[in-house]
Amino acid sequence: MPDNNGIHDLFDMTNITMVYREGRVYISGNSACKWEGVEPTDRITSRGELLKFQQGDWQPTPISASTDDFCAIQFVPTSLTYPVWGRHINPEDRKCVNNFGQIYHYRPFAFNTKYMFSHNMEGRHKIVVTTAAYDTSNRKRPKERCVQIFGEFVKVN
Repeated sequence: MPDNNGIHDLFDMTNITMVYREGRVYISGNSACKWEGVEPTDRITSRGELLKFQQGDWQPTPISASTDDFCAIQFVPTSLTYPVWGRHINPEDRKCVNNFGQIYHYRPFAFNTKYMFSHNMEGRHKIVVTTAAYDTSNRKRPKERCVQIFGEFVKVN
């Protein structure tokens, strides 16, 4: 997406510390919501998909997830994002990403980068997450956001 700075359009990451060590990313600190032009009453949609780099281009895989109301599930323990992100935010900070200036204080945690898959997933991949905001009249706000996370899957015996 043109004019997109990824995660930095959604959060001020100045006070976040991330350290990679032995297959885990250790995270601590805090981040502030900075999605400009979005209101606390807006509905947030989100779609994430895994793409694989093959034959010189990013190809879709069957792995994707989406929600038409991210705020409703952001801190729900059964949601996909909760185990890797939401549960590490202090309970008193748990407001949706549509609250400009909201600060998320994180309890220090480690994100595992090693996963078991039932089939071959080797190669370069990226996760693309797009988010959009809709006002109370269901009109889409002008600034959709996109975050991409790149990585490589390696078969480990």
